[in-house]
Amino acid sequence: MRLLGDQPMNSKLDRLLLALCVALALLALVAILKAAWGDRFNLEDDDDQTITVPGYPVGEFREPRTRIYTRLDGQEQVLLEHFFVPGKALEVPVKELRLVNPRAKQSKRGTCAGVFARNVARRMPRNSRFLPRAPRIACSAFTSYILKSCGLKGMSYAVNGQYAQLRRRGAKIVASRMSTRYTPYFRYLKSGDLLFFHKRGGRMGHEEIYVGNGLTAGTSSSMLRVGIRRVGNRGFSTMTVLRI
Repeated sequence: MRLLGDQPMNSKLDRLLLALCVALALLALVAILKAAWGDRFNLEDDDDQTITVPGYPVGEFREPRTRIYTRLDGQEQVLLEHFFVPGKALEVPVKELRLVNPRAKQSKRGTCAGVFARNVARRMPRNSRFLPRAPRIACSAFTSYILKSCGLKGMSYAVNGQYAQLRRRGAKIVASRMSTRYTPYFRYLKSGDLLFFHKRGGRMGHEEIYVGNGLTAGTSSSMLRVGIRRVGNRGFSTMTVLRI
């Protein structure tokens, strides 16, 4: 009789242990998902909207603020991000920055690309070193050389082709077709990010590598040399940023 009476107790204990195991498994799953998606950009979370990039040459930035404006008709406007530059203030709607994943993690190859591109560009080699037959359009040939030196081989010498290859190899979009008028104030770049410039029709026409401190390394069609310049529009209307 005692043995039979012990069976319900063991059954309850088994259920309790099973429930505990399920709870622990769910907690582990939540932790894994949070680690995998925690870097996704969320416009509703004020704390996750900014990334501080020190040493920006345009000027010293204060901490950006986010707020909601109320229009005269009572409707709320989108969150705005306020950038402060010495002698100049600019309010940019977050949606116009076209952010996709500005806090995407960078690989060792991306870090290598930024350092190596800066070192090569300092020597100001001729464009013909990377594309002898067409030195005026050697921007992707230069970035292909940098990426190959950092372990990414077989890159295309065409801007659109190289963009497609990088996306297939796991490169993450930081911002997609952002207006280049915001380029001097764009604070989400990391050394090694690739900047793809679009023409008005949407087709890509130029490419450079960000090397930190508001500077990029790339070819010049007028000087026919590689050099380091400040981030700018380069005569294009929009820009897409990739992070490898």
